[in-house]
Amino acid sequence: MKNTKKNIIPVIAVLVLIVIIILFMLLVGDATLCLVDGADAALRSNGKIVDFCLRLNLIAWYRLVKLVLRETCIRLGMGDTIEAQLEAYRVVNQALDQKMAQLKALDLERWKQ
Repeated sequence: MKNTKKNIIPVIAVLVLIVIIILFMLLVGDATLCLVDGADAALRSNGKIVDFCLRLNLIAWYRLVKLVLRETCIRLGMGDTIEAQLEAYRVVNQALDQKMAQLKALDLERWKQ
């Protein structure tokens, strides 16, 4: 094989496609389980909202919402942008925390004199 780069590109494309298919299958599977869980909770709660909330698997629903949002961001091309913005907010919050600590360390009474 002389042209290894030409052989590697189709393999990478296939691997990316496989990952996309697996993520979509995970999304469909989680959605199915959440719908079954919601139907079960609705049937067993007899119309009582508190019992419905207690019987609902909130962790599974949170994971489903997280997967849907991630898939939506990937499809719309916003994945890197959102992560970059979150990292920027973390850096700004860290700098604000440092400045707040410096302000708390100041001697206000001595400054007023």
